[in-house]
Amino acid sequence: MSRCFPDPQTEHQTQTEPVLTTLISELPDLFTDFFQSQCDDEELGPIIQKLKQNAPVPGFVIRKNKLWRRYDNGQERLPVPRKLRSVIFAFYHESLYGCHLGIDKTVSKIKSYFHWPGLNSYVKTKIEQCLTCQRIKTDQSGKKGVLSSTVYSYPGQRLFVDIAGELPSSGIEGYKYILIAVDAFTRFTFFVPLRRLSSETVMKALERHIFQHFGHWDTVCTDNASIFISQKFKTFLFNKGIQRVPLIRFYPNPNIAERQIKTLKTAISAYYAEHQSEWAKSLHFFQLCINSAIHSSTGFSPNRLFLGREVKTPLLLRWDICSDHQDATSQTDMWKQALENLKAAHTRIKRQYDGAHTKVEYNIDDVVLLKTYILSDKAKQINKKLAYKYSDPYKIIRKKSPVTYSLQKLDDPGVIREAHVSQMKIYRIPRH
Repeated sequence: MSRCFPDPQTEHQTQTEPVLTTLISELPDLFTDFFQSQCDDEELGPIIQKLKQNAPVPGFVIRKNKLWRRYDNGQERLPVPRKLRSVIFAFYHESLYGCHLGIDKTVSKIKSYFHWPGLNSYVKTKIEQCLTCQRIKTDQSGKKGVLSSTVYSYPGQRLFVDIAGELPSSGIEGYKYILIAVDAFTRFTFFVPLRRLSSETVMKALERHIFQHFGHWDTVCTDNASIFISQKFKTFLFNKGIQRVPLIRFYPNPNIAERQIKTLKTAISAYYAEHQSEWAKSLHFFQLCINSAIHSSTGFSPNRLFLGREVKTPLLLRWDICSDHQDATSQTDMWKQALENLKAAHTRIKRQYDGAHTKVEYNIDDVVLLKTYILSDKAKQINKKLAYKYSDPYKIIRKKSPVTYSLQKLDDPGVIREAHVSQMKIYRIPRH
């Protein structure tokens, strides 16, 4: 299942192939009759039969030709037949609508519409065992630092702006950079590709793609790159009544846009680690995916807080699910709740990030991944930041010292390596 959903890195796949065609070819079960799959399921089928015979089954109803699980609070979710669980996980994690996001965000997306027993542990296990995730995501063990961010209280209060790149040139379009802009309160994120990097191109992108559609922010926060400290850029903001707030030099932690760059590059690596010049083709998917994931700090998706609604996806439209989820909560009430959640999250996270983690030890026969040290090569269109961060799996065959080990490559036993503990992380082997 690790490569079941569209893999832009495979040479045989044409990048002009419609997403719908890819869905059909890679996940044909997505286009089967959902209710029939429920009827065929050994657990859900008997429930449906009882309901059809007008026998009461507490907590379940048949509506719109689907079996629904109804909770005490009035909410309803679709019970998922066993054979479709891996399909739904693949859609919400491995596909371009999932972007290999983390456990909490993947679970929250699935739970918005679906239910099955043990869903949380199922998703947690699948993501922990996802080889792509393990190879592209940074090892978080031993992370140090304390929280230094500010809690923002309403949309439009502050816009964080940053640049990702230089990236491999995107074919005939010639894009090499990405403008990232994030609303500090809602976490709504904009990705705008750029061919050249200058104050003029950044100003034009902000005006055409953000300000013309959504108005102006009270403040714009940037780092101290030359494009942001130029007189042209300062005048551009001043003429719009926007205050520019510079970050402290060489301390990017408070920059929310900087954090989204990491998320974006993780998504690009997941799909274009081996075909990096094609990254721009899916940029709109990455923005859609990130803005539709419920944020752990606000408790809402950026779409819900910023746009006032969720956006529809092919899966929801194909199964006619969207109309069954209308949230009557007012926008003002959501903002109030989001602010309370942000304050609580700020307090909680500040406590969690105190101090350092303990030492790490490995055992003989442990399977690990090694950090890669791929060099950027412009001629080959390789950018080390978009490449895999970790290697294929190795097995520990000898402990040479408390912090050094001899390793043997699993798929090529003749390859023997030595590594320091800081260069390794445990590989969670998928259990089928």
